[in-house]
Amino acid sequence: MKKITSALLMLALLCVIAGCSKKETSQKETKKTKMTIGVLPIEDTLPFFVAEEKGYFESDDLEIEMVTFDSAHERDAAFQAGKIDAFLGDPIAAASFENAGKDISIATIVLGATPEEGRFAIFAAPESNISSVEQLKGTEIAVSNNSIIEYFVDELLLSKGFDKSEIRKIEIAKIPVRLDMLLSNQAKAAALPDPLASLAEFKGAKLIIDDTQGQNLTQTILAFDQKYLKEHEESVRELLKALSKAVDDINEDPESFKDLLVEKAKLPEPIKESYKVNKFPQPQLPKQEDIDRVLEWMDSKDLLDKDITYQSLVAPSKVLP
Repeated sequence: MKKITSALLMLALLCVIAGCSKKETSQKETKKTKMTIGVLPIEDTLPFFVAEEKGYFESDDLEIEMVTFDSAHERDAAFQAGKIDAFLGDPIAAASFENAGKDISIATIVLGATPEEGRFAIFAAPESNISSVEQLKGTEIAVSNNSIIEYFVDELLLSKGFDKSEIRKIEIAKIPVRLDMLLSNQAKAAALPDPLASLAEFKGAKLIIDDTQGQNLTQTILAFDQKYLKEHEESVRELLKALSKAVDDINEDPESFKDLLVEKAKLPEPIKESYKVNKFPQPQLPKQEDIDRVLEWMDSKDLLDKDITYQSLVAPSKVLP
């Protein structure tokens, strides 16, 4: 009887221990951080899809979900509503959120640490007689108003000695429509980002000027809801470490990721073979001079009601790996 009693006590003790272990495991699982990131089907997202494909996002403590939106408007609406924790965008989008009362923090540049990364360009229509930057004076250039595209056009042409009165623009907000109108000669000139800039050139549009030299005008950034970032700094650091690994892979062999670009980022098939895949920067904060230039432009366009600064937009460097 004593042996049976001892055995029963030992069994009960093991059950209690097992129960505690399950409880601890369950508690650990409930602490797993969920991070949702809004992206667009553009080349800038490549490190995220490489990290996902190679399993760099896999973690016991972090679950990362990328949500692809068809337009920046849909992405912005989701972020404003709190349906995503972070988004890939540009400094103008980030400052616009801050101006609207949505506190955000830019955690890193994703593309555009140097002028060579992430080309934007101005083209003349195939049948246009425009062949030089000087001939753009007074010419209507198709852009998306109050956007990174319009900012790029203004700042690039001003840096080439244009007076503000000599820069004329018309709005064609949707990039595919802008491309079609350029190629059909319905727009005399248009501003486009890669890879559609490369497609425009492939189809006969005349490259007049791009932003791969001079001032660093365009950056893609990863921005978080400020409260989320403060509460999950370690998780953000894990994310950036994973992106760092993906960047190393891309920069070591950029051409090997073209199929992924076609699948995830809508790289046009006609230019798949000739298109040169971007090299990407390691995680880093944008430079203050680049953000200040954006804010000054937005202020000149009456797009800001609040006093927004570099310090209010950019997260502390401690989140970097």
